[in-house]
Amino acid sequence: MDLAIRLVSYLCGDTLARFAVLGAEYAPEPPFTTGMPEQAGTALTELSRDFLAPLEEELRAQPAR
Repeated sequence: MDLAIRLVSYLCGDTLARFAVLGAEYAPEPPFTTGMPEQAGTALTELSRDFLAPLEEELRAQPAR
């Protein structure tokens, strides 16, 4: 949803983007505040990086398009 709001703002302006947020009654309240490494802490961040490492390697091995 955040990406869509940014796109509407970029393409149509902030007023329409704010209107869309209101229309969707978009007011997120995540149950956990671990969306950024600084918030997640070292242990969870390392777990995430270890988990995603094979995927990252595979994606980096793909030829550029």
